Amino acid sequence: MKIKMKIKMKTYSCREAATTWAALLLLLIAISGCDRLLEEDPRSLITPTEFFQEPGDAQAAVDAIYTHLRGSGVYGQYYWLMGALASDEGMVNGFHPEMAELSAFTLTPHNPVVAQVWSELYAAIHTANFAITRLPEAPVSEAEATRLVAEARFMRALFYFDLVRMFGEVPLSREANTDGAQVSLLPRAPIDSLYKQIEADFTFATEVLPQKGAAGRPGALAAVAYLAKVALAQKAYNRAFQLNRFVIQSNQYALVADYADLFKVANNHSAEILFAVNFGPGDQAPLNTRTLPGTLTGASPWGLPTDALAAAFDPQDRRLQVSLLTAGQQRYVAKFWDATAEPAAGPTSNDLPLLRYADVLLTHAEAINGLRNGSNSEALAAINAVRKRARFDGTQELNILPNLGSMNFADFQAAILEERLRELAWEGHRWFDLVRMGKLEEKVLAAKPGSPVSAKHRMFPIPQREIDLNPNLTQNGGY
Repeated sequence: MKIKMKIKMKTYSCREAATTWAALLLLLIAISGCDRLLEEDPRSLITPTEFFQEPGDAQAAVDAIYTHLRGSGVYGQYYWLMGALASDEGMVNGFHPEMAELSAFTLTPHNPVVAQVWSELYAAIHTANFAITRLPEAPVSEAEATRLVAEARFMRALFYFDLVRMFGEVPLSREANTDGAQVSLLPRAPIDSLYKQIEADFTFATEVLPQKGAAGRPGALAAVAYLAKVALAQKAYNRAFQLNRFVIQSNQYALVADYADLFKVANNHSAEILFAVNFGPGDQAPLNTRTLPGTLTGASPWGLPTDALAAAFDPQDRRLQVSLLTAGQQRYVAKFWDATAEPAAGPTSNDLPLLRYADVLLTHAEAINGLRNGSNSEALAAINAVRKRARFDGTQELNILPNLGSMNFADFQAAILEERLRELAWEGHRWFDLVRMGKLEEKVLAAKPGSPVSAKHRMFPIPQREIDLNPNLTQNGGY
């Protein structure tokens, strides 16, 4: 018997997260297969040391990590909203003070959204640490245990990669601690140490996982592509170039012919997707309810596209037709609405792609630009492939978005940044892109004149609650 549970998300401190993740995991396992849930004696719940008794427990330990991936605390909701609102592509709508702080660049350390993102990422890391540490004890083959560890390490690397890009130096926990006090007192680790751990985890995944993962699961090539993004974040351009080239030359991924097909429920697992947050009928995401007009969803959207985003597109660009919807005098984000499969436009079963092949191509062009101080034929081929796809209107290739020619570093960087805006709009990349390329203040001021955006907004504040609980934490500058 399968029991589906919906768990209301709340904000946890690191101290609470260290124990809550374990309690939740153990509760889920304890009730699976139970026909008399209401008669269970709470004292009968298994402890961490008793957990791995059956072969299925090993897979369950890794599956528990994905509850955080799909949860509303980060990727299910705030990841892509933060990336849009804290940049030039989105602005807040309606009365949402916590989101308005992001959009207006009046963010404080008391912001509940930032606090929830922090605590949910650490809850996910603690769940991954539990699996990584305890899987060798599981009654499965050594090969199976190693594969599951590789999957858990991929996930841990992903969570730390987002943490370090959002907050800078953060506590580094690699142990399956159930002692919340010990976890909550960790100091902020140096950036180099964090990236070293991220690289080690992704590298392990490249060595163990199959080339391509199943739906919603990572494969070795996804880990290679993430290593390229990690290298790019550190301006290690040659390494990023080599890693991206490896993914491209594997010929395992390709651009979907029509951009409009990318965001259809039936194509969640297309040849373009390296890794995505996998939603389903019992785990639907608010991608549409947060962005579409209330006349469709019955609820006011939290965020709207900026005029700057709309102006970035050629009027005939296929991506404009897919990404934005105009109703009355207002534009809305419609990218994830499959009107045929889900005409009601409510919570969607559409996946949230975290890594697409188009992203790999544009990252490759950026790495080459940094390495060669300008474009070359390989870099131009990568970005022009993305532009070529955008010329296709579903029937024919239009006479728009001509192929780019040779450019110097500054011009090519600007072209890549704008192509990423059009291609990846509202998928959670924009804030990261602007920070990485040093363009946050410039682009935000152009889109939101008079905004108090400044250099401090290249990182989010450490949640004040965490600092209050952990005297070893310090605040980011300016907050």
